[in-house]
Amino acid sequence: MTDPDLNPPVDPATTAATPADEMKLVDPALISADKLIGTEVKVADDTKVGEIGDVLLDKSGKVEAYVIDVGGFLGIGQKPVAMSAESVQVMADAKGTMTIYSPFTKAQMETQAAYDEEAYKANPRGIVLAAPAN
Repeated sequence: MTDPDLNPPVDPATTAATPADEMKLVDPALISADKLIGTEVKVADDTKVGEIGDVLLDKSGKVEAYVIDVGGFLGIGQKPVAMSAESVQVMADAKGTMTIYSPFTKAQMETQAAYDEEAYKANPRGIVLAAPAN
C-alpha cells in the first residue's frame, strides 16, 4: 500500500514496535480504510505476521480495530484476528509504503481467537486483541 502524499512527523518514542529509521508515524484517521486493506503487519522484530484484511469502524466512523489475516501460506490457512487500532502504529516510508507495527508477538497473534462478526457485535472487548492501558 502506498500513498505518495504522506509526509507525517515521526515520534520514535511512541512506536509500537521497532520500525526502520526511515519510517514515519502516520495518523490512521487521515487514511481511508480502503488504503489500509492489504497493508503488511509486522511485530517488534520486523517479522511480517500478516496483512490488514478489514477495518472495523465505530458508529462515528472512527477506526476501532483492524482485522489482520495471520499465518497461512499463499492465503491458505490464514486466520482473521481483530486488533485494537489503539494498540498499533501505522508507519510509512519515504515512498509512502505503509506498514502496521504491532506490539504483540507472532505467537500471541496466532493463539488469539479468530475474529467472528457476530462475536464482535456481542462483545467487542472479548474478541479484540488490545494492549493494556498505561
